[in-house]
Amino acid sequence: MNHLINNEFFTLNVDPQDQWENITPQSLLEAGGFIPQWLLEYAETVNFCKEPPTLQEFMDKTYGFGLHRMTGGEVKKNLTYTYPEDPPMHPLFYFKCNHSEAEFVMWKHAICAMRQNKEDEWFVTRMD
Repeated sequence: MNHLINNEFFTLNVDPQDQWENITPQSLLEAGGFIPQWLLEYAETVNFCKEPPTLQEFMDKTYGFGLHRMTGGEVKKNLTYTYPEDPPMHPLFYFKCNHSEAEFVMWKHAICAMRQNKEDEWFVTRMD
């Protein structure tokens, strides 16, 4: 069940591909642990800070365990994550910061991707 939250600071689209039948938007967000809250904090930081960090810098500092790039997979334009010989994974949620254009996607198994703007390559990592 696709669920969109949009305000002046961010856009949060839960189940953007409408793939998670019989799972509530709240449950999909809860699967992200603290990450949805950190994304909201980032949107606030960007809005009120004169020299805000990039999303990757913010998440690295907030997460505290280091962000390590995963290689070999691909984030498709429709936000599906593919990895050779594995079935495609559909996103749990998609976040976009309206003031910085930073984007974040999360899939099951704590696989996440972020980029600062549409021109950037996705930085794929695990945050579990």
